[in-house]
Amino acid sequence: MRERMANAKQMVLLVGEKTKGLRKFVPWEIELARKKDIPIVVANLNGKRTYDAELCPSAIGSEVYTMHVSFNAKIIQYALDNFPDAYDKYKNEKVGNYHYLDSVYKNLGL
Repeated sequence: MRERMANAKQMVLLVGEKTKGLRKFVPWEIELARKKDIPIVVANLNGKRTYDAELCPSAIGSEVYTMHVSFNAKIIQYALDNFPDAYDKYKNEKVGNYHYLDSVYKNLGL
């Protein structure tokens, strides 16, 4: 896993009903992504388009600049294409859990 993460340029974290309770690998992967200073896109399996405090692991927290999207290929691809540039530009200024406006989803046909 460490070797795969060594080459990663960004991370997609799938968040479902049991993700918050996973105490071994998920927090470790999040912490490694933070140490590597790579953008984290959080995809909510329940379809929620914003930060889901009930399901999201505490390792994400409010001090990490992350992008939260629904679990849909179009919006995940949009985030993978666009969030890294925003992350690089604002990572020292912004913290917290961000999401795209409904207009972005609408423009993608969602």
